[in-house]
Amino acid sequence: MDKKFRIYRNTFDMDYNKHFEGAFCQGNGYQFLRATFEEGIDGEEQGEIYTREFKSVTTEKQRCAITKWGTYIPTIMGNNPQLNEVIINLPYFMDFNLLADGEKLSMNRCDISDFSMVLNLKNGCLTRTFTFNTKSGSTIKAKYERFPSKKNKHLFVQKITYKAENRDTNIEITSGIDTNVTTNGFNHFMEISTTTNDDSITVVSKSDMGNTITQSSYLTCDKEQVNIIDNKFLSQIWIMKI
Repeated sequence: MDKKFRIYRNTFDMDYNKHFEGAFCQGNGYQFLRATFEEGIDGEEQGEIYTREFKSVTTEKQRCAITKWGTYIPTIMGNNPQLNEVIINLPYFMDFNLLADGEKLSMNRCDISDFSMVLNLKNGCLTRTFTFNTKSGSTIKAKYERFPSKKNKHLFVQKITYKAENRDTNIEITSGIDTNVTTNGFNHFMEISTTTNDDSITVVSKSDMGNTITQSSYLTCDKEQVNIIDNKFLSQIWIMKI
């Protein structure tokens, strides 16, 4: 495909990370997702509560978060005490964490090489690849792919592949839906309920403007999983060797 239909990011620089999250944003006309890493950035709180003293774009002192999850449906609004009606940040349904021989993958803490991120403007697919060099001596090739369906506006598809290049590696995968998110430092969710079954997890959230949002994650893996539910995070866990 002609390169003019692709946006590339070939280096990982934390100073520009939030910029690229916006530049590589995906959407299908109904739902939109910032290009944040599925595993997040270690030490960056997504559910922080704070008061935003909005003045103007020139006088307001902006917060300097290096990453911010963003899951939006433009018609889902909320009431912010300072900003009035705003489009709210919905629970993050792409959460996916990796432990390799006990080491948690985080782009800002781990030894990462061969980083690449490409947004295909023809089919909407975002692809991230890199090599995770663990402290235990494993070399893991990682590939993350995701896209919003144009045919089914409610569907977002995600595929993640790990391959240990040089030795057997014990890994633990946690995938789920994180409801611990805020919008401009304010929590807009009045009620949250969670359910699980054999192959899916579901979160139903009610906003402060009466909107009810149902999000489900359907997960497939050739290993047996364990379901975990707490008041902020609904997840499934797989433990295996690669």
